[in-house]
Amino acid sequence: MFKRAFALACAMTVAACASGTGSAAIQPLPPAVADNARVVSVNVVNTPEQGVSAGFEALFEGKVQAELSECARGSRPLTLEVSLDHFDRANPAMTWLLADQNSITGIARLKDETGTLVGEYLIKRTFVASGLVGIALMAQAEDQMSQAFGEELCAQAFGT
Repeated sequence: MFKRAFALACAMTVAACASGTGSAAIQPLPPAVADNARVVSVNVVNTPEQGVSAGFEALFEGKVQAELSECARGSRPLTLEVSLDHFDRANPAMTWLLADQNSITGIARLKDETGTLVGEYLIKRTFVASGLVGIALMAQAEDQMSQAFGEELCAQAFGT
C-alpha cells in the first residue's frame, strides 16, 4: 500500500508538458514583403475583459516586438495591430492534480507605411502542463503566452 501511494505521489510531481497551435493565415504576407520586412511597432487594440493584469498590454507588446525583431530583419517597415480574443491561465490546483493550460488567441494584422493591410493571421497557442514542475512552468502565463504569440507569428508570417 505504501509503495503505491509513494509511486502516485512521485508521478504527480513530474511534469508533463505539451504545446499546440491552431494558427492559420487569413491573408498571408506576399513573399516579397515577408522577405524584406521589419516590424517597427506593435499595438494591442483589444484584450479580453478578464484574465489579464493591468500591465499586460505593455508586456505583450514588448515580448512580441522582441520576437519579431529576431525574425523580421528587413528594411520595409510594417506595423502590427493585435486584437486578442482569448487569454486563459492555468489553475495551479488543476495543474498539480490533472493538467491545465495557458492559452492565447488573437488576430494579428500587419500593415505597411500607408496603413494598408498586407497580412493577417489567426494566432492560437496553448501550453498544457501537469505536476508540481508544471505549476512552475505555467506560473508566468502572461510572459509565456506573449512570447509564444510572437514566436507563432514569426513562424506564420516570416517562416521562421
